[in-house]
Amino acid sequence: MAQQQAIATPSAALLFTAWIVATLLSYSPPPYLLLSFGSVLFMLPIQRAVNRINARIAPQHDPNRRFGALNIVIVLVGGLLAILSVIGAFIESVQA
Repeated sequence: MAQQQAIATPSAALLFTAWIVATLLSYSPPPYLLLSFGSVLFMLPIQRAVNRINARIAPQHDPNRRFGALNIVIVLVGGLLAILSVIGAFIESVQA
């Protein structure tokens, strides 16, 4: 039986803690709440590790590296909503 090398994975506890802190920044006042958009960055090392594990366990698996038409539409709509969220964060609310 061939010995398999261990796959290096990031510290789940550290990334989880950083993600929680970044996510909770959404409750802070503008402009600090914009830092919460960076919470997705703490998921990237995890996704890379999962991709490496999948490549080793199932090398024939389709990694789905292409964008289809529906993917592009969803990214455009999501980007528009993100831009509107940033703009809305700086608009003063009118009190009647």
